[in-house]
Amino acid sequence: MADKYGRIPVLVATNMFGFIAGMATIFTRAFWYFGLCRFLVGFASDNNFTMMYILLLEYVGPKYRTLVANVSIAVCFPLACCSLPWLAFYLADWKTFAVATSAPLAFAIVTPLVVPESVRWLVCQGRIDEAVEIMRRIERVNKADVPEWTYSDFKEDAKKLKDMMVEEDECGVSDLFRTPRLRRFTILLMAIWGIIAMVFDGHIRNLGALGLNVFVTFTVSSLTTFPADILVALYLDYYGRRWSSFASLFLSGLACFLASLTSGVYFASLGLIGRFLINVSYSIGLQYAAELLPTEIRAKGVSLIHIFGYATAIVSPFIAYTRVLDRRSPIIILGILSTIGGILCLFLPETLNRELSQSLQEGEDFGKDQRFFDMPCIGSKEYDDKPNKHYLHAHRTTTRGEVLRSSIISGAVGSRYRLQSIWSQQTVDADDRISRASGTSDRKIFHSSETSSLASNGTNDPRD
Repeated sequence: MADKYGRIPVLVATNMFGFIAGMATIFTRAFWYFGLCRFLVGFASDNNFTMMYILLLEYVGPKYRTLVANVSIAVCFPLACCSLPWLAFYLADWKTFAVATSAPLAFAIVTPLVVPESVRWLVCQGRIDEAVEIMRRIERVNKADVPEWTYSDFKEDAKKLKDMMVEEDECGVSDLFRTPRLRRFTILLMAIWGIIAMVFDGHIRNLGALGLNVFVTFTVSSLTTFPADILVALYLDYYGRRWSSFASLFLSGLACFLASLTSGVYFASLGLIGRFLINVSYSIGLQYAAELLPTEIRAKGVSLIHIFGYATAIVSPFIAYTRVLDRRSPIIILGILSTIGGILCLFLPETLNRELSQSLQEGEDFGKDQRFFDMPCIGSKEYDDKPNKHYLHAHRTTTRGEVLRSSIISGAVGSRYRLQSIWSQQTVDADDRISRASGTSDRKIFHSSETSSLASNGTNDPRD
């Protein structure tokens, strides 16, 4: 629905759906009605989160994407999780608890007043004038100075992109499996997210095996989300998504294996370390999937991956129950799953400093220039400056020293400035050849410094 009707309408609808179903829970008189209401709450609970996450990633450029995505989770998620068990403890009434956890969802109804629709999605739908109006509003709020010709170029490129996309049928989930590379990415993401969800939930359900108070252990394990997300925000843009996912899952498996060899406080400590590392992989996985799938089908694809993850999480209670056979069984199984998930991550392409794919074809071609042992911290840290054929992508382009806030606008500016830079370099090379041939170096030729000064004047069209 989000790829058809927009991110904001679905965000509001899912939150209101969860609010109504949660409030209806307190009026149930039979277990089956109660189960139905909780099922409907669960039906909405993931979508109301992923829609905002997708919206955030589609607005923030690659330079700040990791920071903004993870710091927001690092603050809000652990705060809510740590307060949840104590709220239940002090309320001591499930109906009051249902109201307390459902009522805040109603505030989502004001979202359209404060959060604009995704510009990337609007462009894919051909609603270019609405996209430009939103970008002008962002320009006013940020007090930026975007030249008028930038909007004109953006409209032209957006129309070309829409004309190319009109020839294709509306995208569906099956399109993720139509081409070989995108099919492989989707299957790997489903498998990895399924393992992460299973291990994440398995660690929570295995808290009772740690031998401590369940309210305390739940709070402490939830607190690990904060340093995990801060750690992700600090190092993810240095080591990249691929190797970071592998390291967090593999080390989580190692912690679980070591925990199986100990007991008492060491067992509990290593178990919490395993949970901490799964929190790291969870945060990376949220961002990884949204960055890897193209805009045309991002919401459908992320929803499919998360649905598969929640389906696999059904197995986690049975994993926790294996402790009746052996105390170490759950932690060993969780360790094996984490290790497998880490190895699978190595078969995905890196998305660090890469632009979000717009079309299915861009998603299919993504990562073809990468090698298996490539590591961002060893190779170049520069952004990928290869212009996309649609010119609708973010690059580190500046106007009067200010970063253009809209990643899509800056793509149009970036493509023009890059062409200008190539032309300038050709002029310099020609100047040098003439100087060497004539034996002089004082010829009056239009030089690159003149071009640079022209490009730095953000209020003028370089074409003039």
